[in-house]
Amino acid sequence: QAGHVGLCRRATQLVAMCIAISALSPPSSAATIGKGSSTRKDRQEAARAIPVERLTVDARQKISPVVAKPSLFRRMPPCVIDCDPQMHRFLVRYPEVVVNIWRLMGITKVSADREGPFIVNAQDGVGTTTKVELIYGDQDKHLMYCEGYYDGPLFRRPLTGRCVLLLRSDYQQTKTDRWRISNRMDVFLQIDNIAVDAVTRTLHPLLGKSADLNFVQSTQFLERI
Repeated sequence: QAGHVGLCRRATQLVAMCIAISALSPPSSAATIGKGSSTRKDRQEAARAIPVERLTVDARQKISPVVAKPSLFRRMPPCVIDCDPQMHRFLVRYPEVVVNIWRLMGITKVSADREGPFIVNAQDGVGTTTKVELIYGDQDKHLMYCEGYYDGPLFRRPLTGRCVLLLRSDYQQTKTDRWRISNRMDVFLQIDNIAVDAVTRTLHPLLGKSADLNFVQSTQFLERI
């Protein structure tokens, strides 16, 4: 395990250098198709797409309340990138690699540390701490359950909540043997504080657009790698 960690660190440093060099290359070929959505129809479709029958009893108990009654639902705009399938799945399952690249480049305050084979602890540097657990993953779907809290100047008391993320990926090989990967992420967010829950619903359009932008930019970064 120690050797694996050392290899990941060296690979992260190398990739960060390559990304910096690639800033001089032509623009990314990544593209978004359509817009983000928060409709009930999309929320219901997203809930049906969760592979509940393949989850453990513990995993079902964790996600069911969040999916059934989210404070906020958002379907991110589909984003298509040119990427190797194995590299894509690796970066999805090991997000700390991407975060550490960003830190080496000096473009984020976010930190991410692996706690176990399927759990990553993350902090955004401004008050939010989150535990992200990959509870299911196959070739086309990745389901994550997050628990976290915010303790900062915006609220008098710590704010707690949970989130379910469903990432679906479609792989298509082109005539030139390159791979085009279409990514779509659905987000179910549940906040405990009733007052903040009401504010979240009020600011839903603004929060949705911000989440859309973050998802698109993060996905395009995978293509750069």
